[in-house]
Amino acid sequence: IITAALCQLVEPYGRTLTIVPNKSLVTQTEEDFVACNLDVGVYYGDRKELGRFNTIATWQSLNVLEKKSKDEHSEAFAEAIKGINTVIIDEVHMAKAEVLKNLLTRNLKNAPIRWGLTGTVPREKFEFESIHASLGPVVGSITAKSLQDQGVLSACHVNVCQLIDVVAHSDYQGELKYLTSDPARLEYIAGMLNKVSQTGNTLILV
Repeated sequence: IITAALCQLVEPYGRTLTIVPNKSLVTQTEEDFVACNLDVGVYYGDRKELGRFNTIATWQSLNVLEKKSKDEHSEAFAEAIKGINTVIIDEVHMAKAEVLKNLLTRNLKNAPIRWGLTGTVPREKFEFESIHASLGPVVGSITAKSLQDQGVLSACHVNVCQLIDVVAHSDYQGELKYLTSDPARLEYIAGMLNKVSQTGNTLILV
C-alpha cells in the first residue's frame, strides 16, 4: 500500500512506473492501486496493459519489451516509458540485477523521482553501490526493533526444540521414514504444537 500511496502523491508530476521482481507481486500491488482509485495497468507475461497513468511491471518483462523493440525497430518500449517521471522499485535489493541497473541508468535515466523500497539492503559494497548508482543514496530507514517497539511488528520469541531420537538407522531412507511417519514421534510433536498454539500466533520451522 506504500507504493500506491507514493504514486498518489506524485500524480501531479506525470506518469509512474513501479517495478517488482515477479508477477505475483504485480497482481498484489495492482490490488493496492485499485483500492486507492488510481488509473493502473500491469505489464508481465500474461497481461500487457501499457499506456495507463500508473504502470506496474516486472523488470524481466520490461527487458524483453526493450529487446523486442530493438530487434523489430518498434517504438513500443519508447511509448511504454514515455512521460514516466517517477520510478519505484519494490524489493530494491533485486536492483543489483544488471538488466534492471541498465533500465534505470539508461532508458529511465531522466526520471527525476525515483524510490527504492526494501527490507534487506545488500551488505556487499559492490551490490549496494549498484543500487546507489541506479536510485541514489539511502534517505530513510527503520529497524525491525523500532517497529516492534511501536507495536507494528510482533515481538518475536524464538524457542528451539531439539528432540532426542535414539533410534539407529542404516540408511537415509530409513531415517526419513522414521522422522515422517513414526506414530509415537508424531503424536509427541502434535501434542507439543497444540500446547504452543494456545500461546498466540506461532510460526513453526522444521
